[in-house]
Amino acid sequence: MGDARTTTVANITTRFNYELRNTQAVQWEAAETLNYINKWLSFIYMILVEHESDLVINTTPGSFVTVVGTPTYDLSTNSMGDLLVPIHVWLDGLAELEKAEESDSMAHVISKEQGNTSYSQPSSYYIEGDNMGLLPFPDDIYTVKVKYIPDYTELTLTTESIPYKNLFNNVLVEGVKVIAKNREGYGTAVDAALMELFQDRAMSILRKRQKQNASLYV
Repeated sequence: MGDARTTTVANITTRFNYELRNTQAVQWEAAETLNYINKWLSFIYMILVEHESDLVINTTPGSFVTVVGTPTYDLSTNSMGDLLVPIHVWLDGLAELEKAEESDSMAHVISKEQGNTSYSQPSSYYIEGDNMGLLPFPDDIYTVKVKYIPDYTELTLTTESIPYKNLFNNVLVEGVKVIAKNREGYGTAVDAALMELFQDRAMSILRKRQKQNASLYV
C-alpha cells in the first residue's frame, strides 16, 4: 500500500488550462480559476455535511471543562469557534449526551433563580449561537468532548491540496470548465446542471463509503 495522492490547486489549474487550451493569461487567470474551484468545493462540502460524511468530520475532538452550576460554554474560546454541526458530544469516560432544545433550559434557569443548587450530571446539550449548553446544570467538573463538522474553509494558495481525498477531482475540473466557458452568459440553468452533476457524484461516493441499510419488500 502507498501514501495518499496529493493534488494541489495548481495541478487542477494546469489540467483546466490544458483542456481549455488556455494559453493566454488574460483568458482565465489563476485567481479566477481559484474562485471557481472554491465555489464547487464549498458546494460539495455542503452535500457531505448534509450526510455527515467522514470526509468532513474533524478527526480530533474538541473539548472544554465544566464549572459547577454553569450551563453554557463559549465554543470560540475553547478552540471550537468553527463548529458547524455537532456529531457526538460526550462526558469523557462517562456517557454520550443527547441533543436538546434551547427552550429545555428554561426550567433549569428558573430553578437556579429560585435558589435551587441541586445540580447533577448533564445528560443532554444544545447549541445556541457560539455557545453549547448542558442540561441539567453540571454538579461537578467534567471534560466535555465534541466531535463535529467545522465550517468550510476556502483555499487561498495554489500550493494548497485539494480536499476530499481526490474523489471529486474529475467532476471539479468539469465544473470549473463549464463556468469558465459560460462566464459571459452565465445563468441559473448552468448552476442547476452543475449542481445535479456534483450531487450525483457525491452521492455515489457516499454510498460506497457508508454502511447501506437493506430493505426487504414482499
